[in-house]
Amino acid sequence: MGETANEVKAPWLEPYRFKPGQSGNPQGRPKQRTFEEIVKAVLHEKVGGSDVSKMEVLARVVVDEAIKTRNTQIIKILTDRLWPQSNVLEIAPAKEAVRIKPQKTIEEMRATYERFHEFVEADAEIIDAEVTQ
Repeated sequence: MGETANEVKAPWLEPYRFKPGQSGNPQGRPKQRTFEEIVKAVLHEKVGGSDVSKMEVLARVVVDEAIKTRNTQIIKILTDRLWPQSNVLEIAPAKEAVRIKPQKTIEEMRATYERFHEFVEADAEIIDAEVTQ
């Protein structure tokens, strides 16, 4: 009757009890993929057995639509992300640099749109075929 917390109440369970200092889950919680990891994996998949990734198709579609619709906000976001330093023209000390829209970059994007327009349409047909399957 004088049992303490350390005494075994069920001797048949003794082989299954954790030893002092032993973790109940030595491998820890299973790692789960984050949303970012899943999206990256999907974007790296190839489209329709070709060498073209979904990321490349997405990039082309975004650039093509931005140029086709003349969406200057998307074009600015793209140019700022891709060429952050080329968007700054220094006409004063560095802390007072003036941001400008580089015409060359927009022209390059228009040229890219014209060059890959047929390719994007072909990619869209492949994606549509995969979705309808």
